[in-house]
Amino acid sequence: MYLEIAYDSLQRGNETGLEGNRYVVARLDGFWNRAGFLLRETPPADYEEMYSLLLENGRMYYERLAKGKNVHRVKRKNRGYIAMGVNDITLPAGKAAAAKETERVSDTFDAENLQTVGRIMDACAARGVRVVIVVTPLSDEQVWRYTNWQAFEEEVQKICDTYHCDLWDFNRLKDRGRYFDDKNSFYDGGHLGDAGANAFSALFAEIVKDREAGKDVSDRFFATYAEAKAHSPYANK
Repeated sequence: MYLEIAYDSLQRGNETGLEGNRYVVARLDGFWNRAGFLLRETPPADYEEMYSLLLENGRMYYERLAKGKNVHRVKRKNRGYIAMGVNDITLPAGKAAAAKETERVSDTFDAENLQTVGRIMDACAARGVRVVIVVTPLSDEQVWRYTNWQAFEEEVQKICDTYHCDLWDFNRLKDRGRYFDDKNSFYDGGHLGDAGANAFSALFAEIVKDREAGKDVSDRFFATYAEAKAHSPYANK
């Protein structure tokens, strides 16, 4: 089994307040379900920001739809993901040094999330299921911008050591520029666009086939984020 663990999935608990309400309402189906939640759960102090954001998003959606520019529909049976557009999120020339390590990966891990991962791993171990933990790629800009990656590395490595499973962290992929880059592959810093998702899916399938054929695929990844960042396209800018 291939189990994805995103860089913030072990830290993020149940969101509260305005941010939490945004997550919840985005998961509800239908106008009346969303409207009911907003009326019941959103405090008056958040009305202006919450409702203005939803109204603006709605206006932009229907404006794109009227112009025939809305995101094309994709049949899920043909893809393992929802295709999103691609935006050039490359750091401007001369801005890479200023952006480096200006944000920090949290080292506060949510106990419930860790327990959930543990239950999944225990269930697999009890049934003899081999597990590979997969970290899907962020943009080079995102990896470059954050510091304290070792906290995430150490927590995931504990899981791998406990359950004797492999780790494929595609943020530490060698020669990742051959497969995806910030100009042509991402919707935003944390999400692949259509072209990047296609490239990642093909690469992932290739590595799975190599592993199933008995090949050692560990040498396709750098050992640490520090090593990967030393080879970042922003390292010499």
